[in-house]
Amino acid sequence: MTYYTTCNHDPYAKDDSATVSYNSSVVINVLANDSDPDCDPLKVCQVTDPAHGSVTLNADGTITYTPDPDYYGSDTFYYQISDGHGGYDWATVTINVEEPELDGIVEGTAGDDLIDVAYTGDPQGDMVDNNDAILPGQVGDDDIILAGDGNDTVYAGAGNDSVDGGEGNDLLYGEGGSDTINGDAGNDTIWGDGNTSDGPVVDPVSQTVDWGDFQDDCGKLTDQTVDLGDTKVTFDFTSQDYGATAKFVTSTQYVAPGETFDSHSALELYGCGGEGGIDPTSTTTLSFASDNPDYTGEVQNVSFRINDIDRSDSCDDHVDVVTLSALDADGNPVDITITPSGNQTVTDNGDGTYTITAGDQDTGYLGSDDAIGSVLVEIADPTAKITIAYANGGDTDQKITVTDIQCETVPVYDGTGEPGDDSLDGGLGDDVIYGQQGNDTLAGREGNDDLYGGEGDDYLSGGEGDDTLHGGDGNDTLDAGQDGDTLYGDAGDDRLLGGPREDLLDGGDGNDTVIGGNAADSIIGGAGNDYAEGNDGNDLIDTGDGTFAPDRGYPGVFAGDTDPNNDLDTVYGGAGNDTISTGDDRDFIDGGTGDDSIDAGCDDDTVIGGDGNDYIIGAEGSDSIDAGAGDDTVYGGLSPIYPDALNIPDSIDLVPDNGMDTIYGGDGNDVIFGEDDDDWISGGNDNDTLDGGIDDDTLMGDAGDDSLLGGDGSDSLDGGTGSDTLLGGTGEDYAYGGDDRDFFFVDAPENGTGDTLDGGEGGDDWDTLDLRGAGPLRVDSYMTDPTTYAGTVSFLDGDGNVTGTLEFSNMEQIIPCFTPGTLVATPKGEVPVELLCEGDKVLTRDNGIQEIRWAGRADMTREQLAHAPHLKPVLIKAGSLGNDLPERDMLVSPNHRMLVANDKTALYFEEHEVLVAAKHLVANEGVSTVETLGTSYLHFMFDRHEVVLANGAWTESFQPGDQTLGGMGNAQRQEIFELFPDLQTAKGRADYQAARKTLKRHEAAVLLRG
Repeated sequence: MTYYTTCNHDPYAKDDSATVSYNSSVVINVLANDSDPDCDPLKVCQVTDPAHGSVTLNADGTITYTPDPDYYGSDTFYYQISDGHGGYDWATVTINVEEPELDGIVEGTAGDDLIDVAYTGDPQGDMVDNNDAILPGQVGDDDIILAGDGNDTVYAGAGNDSVDGGEGNDLLYGEGGSDTINGDAGNDTIWGDGNTSDGPVVDPVSQTVDWGDFQDDCGKLTDQTVDLGDTKVTFDFTSQDYGATAKFVTSTQYVAPGETFDSHSALELYGCGGEGGIDPTSTTTLSFASDNPDYTGEVQNVSFRINDIDRSDSCDDHVDVVTLSALDADGNPVDITITPSGNQTVTDNGDGTYTITAGDQDTGYLGSDDAIGSVLVEIADPTAKITIAYANGGDTDQKITVTDIQCETVPVYDGTGEPGDDSLDGGLGDDVIYGQQGNDTLAGREGNDDLYGGEGDDYLSGGEGDDTLHGGDGNDTLDAGQDGDTLYGDAGDDRLLGGPREDLLDGGDGNDTVIGGNAADSIIGGAGNDYAEGNDGNDLIDTGDGTFAPDRGYPGVFAGDTDPNNDLDTVYGGAGNDTISTGDDRDFIDGGTGDDSIDAGCDDDTVIGGDGNDYIIGAEGSDSIDAGAGDDTVYGGLSPIYPDALNIPDSIDLVPDNGMDTIYGGDGNDVIFGEDDDDWISGGNDNDTLDGGIDDDTLMGDAGDDSLLGGDGSDSLDGGTGSDTLLGGTGEDYAYGGDDRDFFFVDAPENGTGDTLDGGEGGDDWDTLDLRGAGPLRVDSYMTDPTTYAGTVSFLDGDGNVTGTLEFSNMEQIIPCFTPGTLVATPKGEVPVELLCEGDKVLTRDNGIQEIRWAGRADMTREQLAHAPHLKPVLIKAGSLGNDLPERDMLVSPNHRMLVANDKTALYFEEHEVLVAAKHLVANEGVSTVETLGTSYLHFMFDRHEVVLANGAWTESFQPGDQTLGGMGNAQRQEIFELFPDLQTAKGRADYQAARKTLKRHEAAVLLRG
């Protein structure tokens, strides 16, 4: 028998290589180039792990290689093959992981990303500031960052970056370069240059000050420094008492649930008792520093507990008192939050220190593990030094304990790149945007946004929502947007634009331009030479800087303005009822249409009221005011809320030229007050009232029925056309009535002495000089034409001496002082009619002395007479009735009847004496109807109709007829009926017969004509 044997040969594994893309996987068929001499089928039986990735042996004998995330470069692994008959071999697989094919965009995830120079989460490996800009228009460190969804924090770093925060509440820092940042949806906070210079170079590190790390000397801690790794802390202890100590203890400490303080590690501060008051204080100071250039040396988010703060009022008397303070690296106080667990009192001393005093209920020996004696101390902001001062107000020794102190390091910010001109877009949501340095563009878009331009000439746009815009330094432009916004220009020459809603626009310092929108805006110019426009709406505009510094000053009160050109404002109110004030320096104000209220402030301002019923105050300074159309009220000087004593006559005024106003009323019924100094006032069209005030004023009524009051000083009054009323006031005045029916009124001798009055000619010319109220006087007149008088009025004292004179000309009517004042003959002599009353005796023509049964009075104002011209009084001049009667001028009601007795009456009417109504005598020379400011009609009545003697002429008493009783007031009529009951009937009234025949109008005309 023959046997054959075979020899199995080992397989041959050949080395392989493969290339894989960045952050991708590759499947390698390693068996494809392996062989077996015996043609046995081969399989992979082992695979080693590569250094920079992972491998998976697949069922088909292939191997999948996956590089580690973000790794690129060379990698190697090994595999073993088997022929199934005990034959094996190894081979090497070399992998080339390609460098990433960057797309030039740094992309975040859907989570809360921190994207900065260390961020490696981009799928293609793009990084911030990697000098890898590849897209057109980009160079170097110019990045495109898409943060994506989530509450992301982005530090764009150097270069001109484009950042999109995506959805979520993002915190975005542009840092160096001119960046474009869009917050997108969410409530975002955007910094154009980066908060506190730029992004942190490292993350904060938690640190703990463990008192066990400090060395002691016989149980007492001494001054020393401990290195915590990234922070060094120096301990310093001082005391005013030798017995006070500081030492490390391991007694149990109170720690609240959730806190991580060491409950068996503390600093014990021990103080000796004294006698009365607060015992000497020990002071413990902790100072922080760092040798690591990535940290500032300060610490933040500091927290610790102070335990065993208690008191006792027994024999072991004590009251624990702890005072805390914290300072930053510049020595500025840092806020401390203190939360008592017991009844301690915490006092903010206002100087950066805080005092903790044991409460009334924190009594006894509470111990360091008792919550009642514990307070939690927290300091959030960067801190370089913490001081703990301990004392007590009792006689016995006492102690407190301080737990270990937990805190974080404060990273240094990299400060990369120079600040640029950023474009920052808040997008949706309520955003906070900081432009910082550079000429930035900030857009709030939708939501209630807060925009801060910072340094540079910035453009801020609020967009939709109720936004707040701060321009900061530089010459900024702020656009309110669509809703009710608040704009602050801050420093610089800013431009503020209101929107369609009610905005607050505050230009701040600088020469600002502030333009309101279409609603009722509040506009504040602030310091500087500002330009403001209210536009539509009832706007409130104040462009003053809050100072009162008149250019001229006032000796002994205030000096003149040292800079008279630093608040020169220009204001246009626009449409609407605006309220405007401009404050200091020479301003220009145009109220526009609407009923405006304007206060021009001090110095020489120009004011245009425009259309509407305006209220204008020129205030201090010699102002030029054009009130415009409408029924305006103008004060050339100070507001009427100030006392008249501030209006000083030129004779004693130390600055007589700080109120010389020029005022034009324009169309409408204006009321104008010149007030202090020599004013020029023109009423313009319509019925104006002009009051010159003190000093030498010029008043011109122009067209319309005007009232002119010169006031104190030597004034010039010109009524112009229309029926004007002129009153010169004190001083030597010149008053000219102009055309039409003018009324000159002298109400006191001192208001007429030295005056020259000219009624003027032209138009419906009938001028009246009313001397009622001027006291005793004498009128010496002569006629310059058939209807016009000129002459002199002499004012008399009680003895008949002349105290002053008044010259008049072109007067058609003179009303002397006689109503009231008509003299009625009585047994005791002549008595003024206004002094007669019921029971007085009067001489009558027919029946001798008769007793007055009733006396009445009817007062008529100028307005009433204007509405009832048939009731205007009739003036019967002295001598006009013949035989030098009456002896004095007398003023009577138009229906009052005078006795006429002559041959004509007997010839024409078969009566020697007849009664003629005053209104029917007007055609007679010397008898006329007069214009007056008002009059009083006085009546008295007897048992029968009588003829009495008044001013030397016979005239009637009151006769109650149907018309006279019907025209009375009800009270007077009822009074007469009570005295004369028969007058309530027609027969009774008929029985009260007239004392003489009464002529009718045509009969009186025959008598006068004959």
